[in-house]
Amino acid sequence: MSELGELLELMYGARGRWRTARFVVRDRVDFALSQEAQQRLMERQSAGGGSVQVMVSFSATAQPEPPAELVTTTKVWVEGDRYRAELEQLDHRTVTVCDGTQIWFWSPEMGAVVHDVSNSFSGWEAILDPRPFLAAGELEPAGRGIAAGRDALVVVGRMPPGAPHWHVDGLPPGATDFELLVDAERGTVLRCDARLDGRPFSLREVLEIAYDEPLPAATFVFEPGPGETVRTFDEAYPVEHLSLDGVARRASFTVWVPPELAEGWRVHAVYMPARERSPEHVTISCFHERGANQFQLHEGAAEGLPELEGFARVEHGGLELATYVPEGRRAPVPTVVALDRDGTRIQLSSAELGLDALLDLAVSLVPAPTEPPQILA
Repeated sequence: MSELGELLELMYGARGRWRTARFVVRDRVDFALSQEAQQRLMERQSAGGGSVQVMVSFSATAQPEPPAELVTTTKVWVEGDRYRAELEQLDHRTVTVCDGTQIWFWSPEMGAVVHDVSNSFSGWEAILDPRPFLAAGELEPAGRGIAAGRDALVVVGRMPPGAPHWHVDGLPPGATDFELLVDAERGTVLRCDARLDGRPFSLREVLEIAYDEPLPAATFVFEPGPGETVRTFDEAYPVEHLSLDGVARRASFTVWVPPELAEGWRVHAVYMPARERSPEHVTISCFHERGANQFQLHEGAAEGLPELEGFARVEHGGLELATYVPEGRRAPVPTVVALDRDGTRIQLSSAELGLDALLDLAVSLVPAPTEPPQILA
């Protein structure tokens, strides 16, 4: 068998070469290059008639400027279909526990939530079962190395020209080439260096790993903290998908919307009642059927909300607004315009519309109708 054939067999059969695994993995992401890679992936998808969804979250209660590099450390214990993952990122910590039938997730924002096992994929899973990498592109053996104190095989991967532009589990969106260090005995992936045209932007490396250790049964039991209530996902996120007039009637504050949208636009409105860790709010997403100039409104009662930190103050159309423009960053990092109007805190954000367009949109907003539109005049 060829060297490449032996490598592919090693990686393909990795899942059957361990009973338990305990490891620590660190992810380092260059934020600017990561955003550039995602943007280029979106452009390729659009040109090829496909689609890709990149989720970008934004909080007006925190500094909006993202760090130059984001570092995440995760401790993982796995036995069969049971696992435990403890993640730390800056001052943020989450815990995920799966007993094979249910998953418990805890974070400071959500509290403790339980739901059935689904087809969700955690990035670390490709460490122990690297079969997704076999579909990522053209693989080539490139020597030997050491990772996590273990002998490893170096593998270079490249997305071939004209390859389908889907997202591969285990690789960050938009990677064009990558280098792996594969455990020479087990076939697991101990290091993944993802690149954009040769420029490294995402490094995942296993810092330590142990196979086939006996793991205590308590490892896969979720213990809520003192006073913590475990809720189902629907209880934690009682989302209501409504019409514009529906969210206007449901919200305790005035909901503001664009006065009108031209043909080809679609609107998706979501109402979220107040929860223990989150105030009542409404999210209205406006998107065009051609995928251009999409924007979002996030609204809630302004009373009691903190000041907007890191925003510039401007006047436009007789209103005082706060603005954030991601200098030096490419989409999909959004430009944001925020204002308080008649007791409602409104945030407009878009990775495609510029600041001037968002300012004009902000001052044009009108209260949403509380009655459904008439079908016939």
